[in-house]
Amino acid sequence: MSYIRNGSNPEGLYVWGGNLIELSWTDSRGNIQDASCSYKTWNGLFKKMWNNDLFVSEGSIYYGKNICVREVCYRWKYHKPISDKLAEKLIKKYFKACNSFSQQKINKKYYKQIKKDTDWSYLIELRIKESYIYMWMVTWLCLKHNVFSSLGFYDKKKSNKKSYCKY
Repeated sequence: MSYIRNGSNPEGLYVWGGNLIELSWTDSRGNIQDASCSYKTWNGLFKKMWNNDLFVSEGSIYYGKNICVREVCYRWKYHKPISDKLAEKLIKKYFKACNSFSQQKINKKYYKQIKKDTDWSYLIELRIKESYIYMWMVTWLCLKHNVFSSLGFYDKKKSNKKSYCKY
Protein backbone atom coordinates (compact mmCIF):
# COMPACT_ATOMS: atom_id res chain seq x y z
CA MET A 1 0.00 0.00 0.00
CA SER A 2 1.33 3.38 -0.89
CA TYR A 3 -0.26 6.79 -1.00
CA ILE A 4 0.96 10.08 -2.37
CA ARG A 5 -1.65 12.72 -3.14
CA ASN A 6 -1.53 13.79 -6.77
CA GLY A 7 -1.31 17.48 -7.59
CA SER A 8 -0.84 19.74 -4.62
CA ASN A 9 0.09 18.12 -1.35
CA PRO A 10 0.30 20.90 1.26
CA GLU A 11 0.78 18.44 4.12
CA GLY A 12 3.63 16.67 2.34
CA LEU A 13 1.85 13.46 3.40
CA TYR A 14 3.32 10.17 2.22
CA VAL A 15 2.07 6.76 3.30
CA TRP A 16 3.76 3.49 2.43
CA GLY A 17 3.92 -0.04 3.71
CA GLY A 18 6.74 -2.42 4.52
CA ASN A 19 6.56 -4.37 7.74
CA LEU A 20 4.43 -1.50 9.12
CA ILE A 21 2.34 1.31 7.68
CA GLU A 22 4.72 4.30 7.64
CA LEU A 23 3.59 7.93 7.40
CA SER A 24 5.64 11.06 6.85
CA TRP A 25 4.34 14.63 6.66
CA THR A 26 5.21 18.28 7.18
CA ASP A 27 3.45 19.95 10.12
CA SER A 28 2.07 23.51 10.10
CA ARG A 29 5.40 24.85 11.41
CA GLY A 30 7.32 23.25 8.53
CA ASN A 31 8.82 20.39 10.57
CA ILE A 32 8.96 16.90 9.09
CA GLN A 33 7.14 14.34 11.26
CA ASP A 34 6.66 10.59 11.03
CA ALA A 35 4.62 7.81 12.59
CA SER A 36 3.96 4.14 12.04
CA CYS A 37 1.41 1.53 12.99
CA SER A 38 0.66 -2.10 12.23
CA TYR A 39 -1.37 -3.13 9.19
CA LYS A 40 -3.91 -4.61 11.61
CA THR A 41 -4.43 -1.23 13.31
CA TRP A 42 -4.43 0.80 10.07
CA ASN A 43 -6.78 -1.51 8.20
CA GLY A 44 -8.91 -2.00 11.33
CA LEU A 45 -9.69 1.72 11.52
CA PHE A 46 -10.82 1.87 7.89
CA LYS A 47 -12.75 -1.43 8.10
CA LYS A 48 -14.57 -0.10 11.17
CA MET A 49 -15.47 3.08 9.27
CA TRP A 50 -16.70 1.12 6.25
CA ASN A 51 -18.62 -1.58 8.12
CA ASN A 52 -20.38 0.87 10.46
CA ASP A 53 -20.87 3.82 8.05
CA LEU A 54 -18.81 6.08 10.32
CA PHE A 55 -17.73 9.53 9.17
CA VAL A 56 -15.31 11.98 10.83
CA SER A 57 -17.91 14.74 10.65
CA GLU A 58 -20.02 12.77 13.14
CA GLY A 59 -17.35 12.48 15.88
CA SER A 60 -14.11 10.77 16.80
CA ILE A 61 -13.47 7.29 15.41
CA TYR A 62 -11.13 5.06 17.41
CA TYR A 63 -9.64 1.68 16.65
CA GLY A 64 -8.02 0.50 19.82
CA LYS A 65 -6.02 3.02 21.81
CA ASN A 66 -3.32 3.80 19.23
CA ILE A 67 -5.24 5.32 16.33
CA CYS A 68 -8.06 7.85 16.08
CA VAL A 69 -9.44 10.18 13.41
CA ARG A 70 -11.70 13.22 13.90
CA GLU A 71 -12.62 16.60 12.46
CA VAL A 72 -11.21 19.58 14.39
CA CYS A 73 -11.17 23.37 14.29
CA TYR A 74 -7.48 24.17 13.81
CA ARG A 75 -6.19 27.59 14.87
CA TRP A 76 -3.26 28.55 12.68
CA LYS A 77 -1.82 31.18 15.02
CA TYR A 78 -1.13 28.61 17.75
CA HIS A 79 -0.78 25.50 15.55
CA LYS A 80 -3.34 23.49 17.51
CA PRO A 81 -7.01 22.49 17.58
CA ILE A 82 -9.56 24.63 19.39
CA SER A 83 -13.10 24.05 20.64
CA ASP A 84 -16.13 24.70 18.45
CA LYS A 85 -17.20 27.33 20.99
CA LEU A 86 -13.94 29.28 20.60
CA ALA A 87 -14.13 28.97 16.81
CA GLU A 88 -17.61 30.52 16.92
CA LYS A 89 -16.29 33.43 19.02
CA LEU A 90 -13.45 33.97 16.56
CA ILE A 91 -15.89 34.06 13.65
CA LYS A 92 -17.96 36.73 15.40
CA LYS A 93 -14.84 38.78 16.17
CA TYR A 94 -13.70 38.51 12.55
CA PHE A 95 -17.08 39.50 11.10
CA LYS A 96 -17.29 42.44 13.49
CA ALA A 97 -13.86 43.57 12.23
CA CYS A 98 -14.99 43.13 8.61
CA ASN A 99 -18.03 45.28 9.27
CA SER A 100 -15.97 47.93 11.09
CA PHE A 101 -13.39 47.98 8.29
CA SER A 102 -16.05 48.35 5.58
CA GLN A 103 -17.51 51.28 7.53
CA GLN A 104 -13.98 52.72 7.90
CA LYS A 105 -14.12 52.52 11.70
CA ILE A 106 -10.80 50.64 11.83
CA ASN A 107 -7.72 50.89 9.63
CA LYS A 108 -6.40 48.20 7.30
CA LYS A 109 -3.45 47.29 9.55
CA TYR A 110 -5.74 46.59 12.53
CA TYR A 111 -8.15 44.63 10.30
CA LYS A 112 -5.29 42.44 8.97
CA GLN A 113 -4.11 41.76 12.53
CA ILE A 114 -7.60 40.65 13.60
CA LYS A 115 -7.87 38.49 10.50
CA LYS A 116 -4.54 36.80 11.36
CA ASP A 117 -5.50 36.38 15.04
CA THR A 118 -8.87 34.77 14.27
CA ASP A 119 -7.79 32.49 11.39
CA TRP A 120 -8.82 28.83 11.76
CA SER A 121 -9.93 25.98 9.51
CA TYR A 122 -11.71 22.67 9.74
CA LEU A 123 -9.06 19.98 9.38
CA ILE A 124 -8.92 16.24 9.87
CA GLU A 125 -6.78 15.06 12.76
CA LEU A 126 -5.31 11.57 12.46
CA ARG A 127 -3.64 10.48 15.68
CA ILE A 128 -1.27 7.53 15.63
CA LYS A 129 0.08 6.80 19.10
CA GLU A 130 1.46 10.20 20.22
CA SER A 131 1.74 11.74 16.72
CA TYR A 132 -0.87 14.07 15.22
CA ILE A 133 -1.37 14.64 11.51
CA TYR A 134 -3.57 17.59 10.53
CA MET A 135 -4.75 17.41 6.94
CA TRP A 136 -7.21 19.12 4.64
CA MET A 137 -10.47 17.33 3.94
CA VAL A 138 -9.49 16.68 0.32
CA THR A 139 -6.32 14.91 1.49
CA TRP A 140 -8.37 12.80 3.94
CA LEU A 141 -10.87 11.86 1.22
CA CYS A 142 -8.07 10.85 -1.18
CA LEU A 143 -6.34 8.81 1.52
CA LYS A 144 -9.58 7.15 2.65
CA HIS A 145 -10.54 6.32 -0.94
CA ASN A 146 -7.11 4.82 -1.57
CA VAL A 147 -7.32 2.62 1.54
CA PHE A 148 -10.90 1.55 0.79
CA SER A 149 -9.82 0.62 -2.74
CA SER A 150 -6.78 -1.33 -1.51
CA LEU A 151 -9.06 -3.27 0.86
CA GLY A 152 -11.39 -4.15 -2.04
CA PHE A 153 -14.40 -2.24 -0.69
CA TYR A 154 -15.27 -0.79 -4.09
CA ASP A 155 -15.12 -4.17 -5.81
CA LYS A 156 -18.77 -4.87 -6.65
CA LYS A 157 -18.22 -8.61 -6.25
CA LYS A 158 -17.07 -8.12 -2.63
CA SER A 159 -19.35 -5.30 -1.49
CA ASN A 160 -23.02 -4.46 -1.72
CA LYS A 161 -22.45 -0.81 -0.72
CA LYS A 162 -22.49 2.01 -3.23
CA SER A 163 -19.31 3.96 -3.79
CA TYR A 164 -19.99 7.45 -2.50
CA CYS A 165 -17.90 10.33 -1.31
CA LYS A 166 -18.69 11.40 2.23
CA TYR A 167 -16.16 12.08 4.90
